[in-house]
Amino acid sequence: MMESATLQLSTPNNIYDDPIDLRVAEFIGSPKINTLPGAVDAEGRVSAAGLVLQRRALSTAGSVTVAIRPEHLEPAAASAGNAVSVRLVHLENLGADVFVHGVVERAGPAKEQRLVARALPEIAQSFEVGQDARFALTRGEAMVFGADDQRIPLEPPSETAAQTGPETAPENAPETMLRRA
Repeated sequence: MMESATLQLSTPNNIYDDPIDLRVAEFIGSPKINTLPGAVDAEGRVSAAGLVLQRRALSTAGSVTVAIRPEHLEPAAASAGNAVSVRLVHLENLGADVFVHGVVERAGPAKEQRLVARALPEIAQSFEVGQDARFALTRGEAMVFGADDQRIPLEPPSETAAQTGPETAPENAPETMLRRA
């Protein structure tokens, strides 16, 4: 319940994996889900902060929020075309995982936009606070929400996308830097 209203009633796993409302997506999970201002064009293409989703939105909604869990981002090569650019501001070492905190460089006119990605320690050891880094989306896991905070469905994944894996194709990303969650 939020604001005296039930937003979603389901199992914890389903709520985490398939929230129907942005407030639900932001409430469950630690660290909090990343939210980026985005847009849907007339053909249903969704873009946000340098990312263009492979799957199209089933409605043309104009301004949207693109939400990505930290474990659904992976380091990408500096030359990767379809990735979010960030300036690293904090490395949170939890032992088996490192949460990489950055400030999105192309977040738009809004206030400072933060992004958190999960990385393996052997990958994160190459990161330093203050450096620029890029992160690509994995496994088709981006969620899109409209101005009313309601989830906007995306077209089903194509067979080609299912075979290749990532929602976005990190161009020229070194295989040693990539990790599938």
